[in-house]
Amino acid sequence: MRSALMLFARRGYTDTTIEDITNAADIGKGTFFNYFPSKEHIFAAHAQRQAEKTLKGIENMRHSTESMKLLVRKLIMSYVDEDNISPTMYRNILVAICSNDSVRTLMAEGIERARKTLAKLMLLGQKRGEVRDDLTPLEAAVEFQRTFSGTMLLWAFAPSEKPWSECKKEIVRAVWSNIKAPNRDHKK
Repeated sequence: MRSALMLFARRGYTDTTIEDITNAADIGKGTFFNYFPSKEHIFAAHAQRQAEKTLKGIENMRHSTESMKLLVRKLIMSYVDEDNISPTMYRNILVAICSNDSVRTLMAEGIERARKTLAKLMLLGQKRGEVRDDLTPLEAAVEFQRTFSGTMLLWAFAPSEKPWSECKKEIVRAVWSNIKAPNRDHKK
């Protein structure tokens, strides 16, 4: 999967063939198809990996005394702290998702699972008084997803001249400002 994502980032999704991927990963086509029914399914597997990060992160957060802002920052950074992410890569993800019905269905299911998991984090934040409570935990999770996805989409279509490290901070700021409780902005 890593080889494919690096190729997609460098060459673009449509210009990368399965043969390119298998050559870069030093595997046979049969091995590739044992794991992925199509090239598009690589993104579904990547999304599943992100969902696993969410589950693991939330489990760790349940027992943490760190501020919710810091916990949200860590979670977002676990999503975006990869070397191969770029505006081109993000656009390629969108192309792959939109071009294959089965991948689009898998992604929609993954988004829904992630939303339910994020709702647990939002509930924890609400109990601590750090996440806005004018929304249900599920609605707050939707706001998290919308803000994260929308910020990433804007970044992908109108890339900033800022370094990626600054863009990541902007994503965290945008998400946090949309879900934080009024007058709650821990500086940790």
